Amino acid sequence: MEDARSWQSELGTLRCAVLDDDPASGRRVGDMAVECLRPLEARIRVSVFAHVEDLLAAGPFDVYLLDIVLHDDECTGMELARTLRERHASAQIVFFTNNVEYAVEGYDVEAAGFLPKPVSREGLLSTMRRIVARRKDFGEIVIPTAAGVLRVALEDVDYAEVLDHDILIHTSRGEVERFSMTLTRLFEMLPAGQFVRCHRSYVARLGAIRSIRRYVVRFKSGAEIPMSKARYGEVQNALLDRAAIR
Repeated sequence: MEDARSWQSELGTLRCAVLDDDPASGRRVGDMAVECLRPLEARIRVSVFAHVEDLLAAGPFDVYLLDIVLHDDECTGMELARTLRERHASAQIVFFTNNVEYAVEGYDVEAAGFLPKPVSREGLLSTMRRIVARRKDFGEIVIPTAAGVLRVALEDVDYAEVLDHDILIHTSRGEVERFSMTLTRLFEMLPAGQFVRCHRSYVARLGAIRSIRRYVVRFKSGAEIPMSKARYGEVQNALLDRAAIR
């Protein structure tokens, strides 16, 4: 059962999931996560779970804090992490365990860190600072709207599209934000090298793309959008250039 410790349901919110089959330990880590994240991020949501199936049903999240040894579930935290990595490539995964042997396996899922149990506030704060710094390094854009301003974390974005003279931004979590702007103006605001115009009505984030074929763009989240014949070469070259830089 999800236990939301603190949250705001806005686009750009940093969502953190804690999984521990000991409810008391999970709540303790969840409360520490809220305490550590509040000074670092304006919008956060920390949810605590005791069972794998509940976490999977509630996701995806930006950050996962996982106990590796789960006594009441059929899989380990490491096996769960492999599933999460397939579903959400940009997620930050942190393990807490006293078994150092798992550190080698952690490379397979690109773990952001390992914390010894019981988790200390100092260790969790250091890890959260590193994760938030990576998120902020990726960047965000601030969009003026009729209601004020909209802050969009770029790592959350799959693509943007035009619909009835409005822009719809779609995230890897399935969220949609709508505002008035031309696609050309939005594309000008986006950082060079991170996005590509794949259709007159669509802009895609290169890092979110899993594959392209004639004439469809597929995202790691499972979403698909059309790609115009005229833009195929441009998109292909942009992906190749990004791979070469990395």
